Amino acid sequence: MNDQEIFIKIVQDAKDLPDLLRKYASEAWMVTGKVLEPSFLSLLDMQIEQSSRGPLWTDKLKDRKQAMLPYCNQRLLKGRIDIGKDVYWIQVAPDSMELVYWELYEAYQDKLK
Repeated sequence: MNDQEIFIKIVQDAKDLPDLLRKYASEAWMVTGKVLEPSFLSLLDMQIEQSSRGPLWTDKLKDRKQAMLPYCNQRLLKGRIDIGKDVYWIQVAPDSMELVYWELYEAYQDKLK
């Protein structure tokens, strides 16, 4: 399977994702693979410490780091799924076939409240 197919399979099987996201998994695009470097986690630490975008954003960064930490130095796939005006970013670990993290793109966070 290629990265796109692996990503779709993981998203479809991820019980922690809303049904709607799993349903639209085959619509994923911009799927890319990259090793999660310790430097990225350090960057998150710096952004968390600065808290320049306020407490809600800082909490999101903390959640992102917590989810990614166990996958440091591993290759992750990141992809985007658009459903109407909502944009979701999802990260998965292809080696373990696990969901790592997902979020609704920040511009649309008001819809979650």
